[in-house]
This record gives sequence, structure tokens and C-alpha cells, in this order.
Amino acid sequence: NGPCPRSACQMVPISDGRVLLYGGYSKEKLKKDADKGITHADMYMLSPDKHDSSGLKWKWQTVKQAGVKPSPRCGFSLALTTGDKAILFGGVYDEVDEEEELEGVFYNDMYLLDLLKHTWHPVKVTGRKESGGEKKRRRKKKDEDDADNIDEEMEEKMEDMRVDEDEKVVSDDGVFTYANFVLGDDVFSDPAINSGHHCKAKSKILDEYTHLGSKWTA
Repeated sequence: NGPCPRSACQMVPISDGRVLLYGGYSKEKLKKDADKGITHADMYMLSPDKHDSSGLKWKWQTVKQAGVKPSPRCGFSLALTTGDKAILFGGVYDEVDEEEELEGVFYNDMYLLDLLKHTWHPVKVTGRKESGGEKKRRRKKKDEDDADNIDEEMEEKMEDMRVDEDEKVVSDDGVFTYANFVLGDDVFSDPAINSGHHCKAKSKILDEYTHLGSKWTA
């Protein structure tokens, strides 16, 4: 009757010597190369064997919960308070959208758990707070979007380049042919290119023309 293998669960002691376990996260194998994450919301009581004085024998018992239970989540905090009660705060619930992108629903709500009656109560916190359950994309997706935006801006700036025919000078040193190009004044004066955030775009433009064996005048 014990809990299945899991991580991210919480355990709190009770004054009579028992220990309560709640929640956790595990994975279920679906195929050879595929599995599914499971967020647990079950509860177990760990009790010492009454006939054992060594403290090495314990037994599990499933606990039936009552009251207003928190939504399934893991990564939450569970802190023991006075009178055999505990406070649960926060947590995250991960889900995969239609594009197989991982999204996390983060919580900042709070619940009181009576450890003897196994009853949940929502806690009202005074003062201003952000709403719970806001969905946020993982940072990997955000970084990919930023990189795409930088590439688009760089391509636009490449199109803005022009060659001034009056300033074009071609010479041959026997090995390479060099051409002096004059860029439009608005190419590198744009804050979007010269800012630290987009400096990669400027560097990529310079590398492109260096590769072509061109000599710059700006």
C-alpha cells in the first residue's frame, strides 16, 4: 500500500511520531522511446511498528483526503506549523501543448492541511498578489523567438546596403581583387543594429563581406 517511486514529494512529521507524505512526480513508460510524466496528488501515512523498539520498522497506509484540495502540482513547499498543521505554497504543473512545447502552470496560492484530520483548507492572504496559474513558455522557446527576430532585422539591414558607384575603386594585387563599398548612412546608425542585444547582426554582416574578399569604407 506504499507510494510508487517518485520525486518532488513532501513529507511532514506529526506529533504522535507518524510521518505524512503528499504528492510527487514520476514517469510512466508508454513505448520503447516514449514516456509520460505523472503529477501525483495522493497522500500516505508512514507509521512506526508498535512492536519495534529499534525505529527501523515502518508501514505505509493510504490516506483519504477531505476539504478543498489543491490542484495537481509538484515542486511545492510544505511547511509544518503549530497544532499538527502544515502550510502548502506554490508549485508547478507541466503540460505539453499541441506543438509538443513544454508549458508550466506556476502557482502562488496557499493551503492549510490538518495533519490529523487530513483536511485541506484554502488560505486567504491579505495584500496584493499576482494571480495564480499563469502559463509561461519555457526559456528555450523564448530564446528561439529572439534569435529569429535578430535574423529578420539583419536581413532587412542587408537589403538597405548600397554601393556608391562614384566611390567604387577596383584594384588587382595579383592575388585578390578588392572593391571599396560605401554603406548607406542608415545601416549602422540604427540603434537596433548597434545595441548590445543585436550586436550579432552587425558582426554577421561584416563577416559576410569579409568572406567575399571586399574592403570596407563606412
